[in-house]
Amino acid sequence: NSIGQTKFNTFYYLLLLSNDAIAEQVEYMIQQKLIPCVKFNIIKKYL
Repeated sequence: NSIGQTKFNTFYYLLLLSNDAIAEQVEYMIQQKLIPCVKFNIIKKYL
């Protein structure tokens, strides 16, 4: 039962999307009451 629980989703595919597509994904997630997250690896310096 997920009622009252926080839900998360990760954009593991960000590099494949345009800025507009990323904005659409974030908007959809917010509408669905999800929390957009970005997974990153400091050691490999992806950011």
